[in-house]
Amino acid sequence: MPQLARFLLRHAIVGFGAAIAAVAAIMALDLGGLRTLMFNSDAPFLALFILTFFMGLTFGSVQMGIAIMSETDRRG
Repeated sequence: MPQLARFLLRHAIVGFGAAIAAVAAIMALDLGGLRTLMFNSDAPFLALFILTFFMGLTFGSVQMGIAIMSETDRRG
């Protein structure tokens, strides 16, 4: 695997891990009654999966962007 792909994958995984931690905090604290709303729905685990997936996509993308911009500053 090329070095750049490993670099991006590593940072995407870090971002996804941060998203999992954020979703866990949201569920633990029941922010805005979101946990209650989710688990009273017909498909609570689908809602949890969708929230986790899209937060992971967002956090992973942000983390990759930060990593790329930080790397450019060091080289340039």
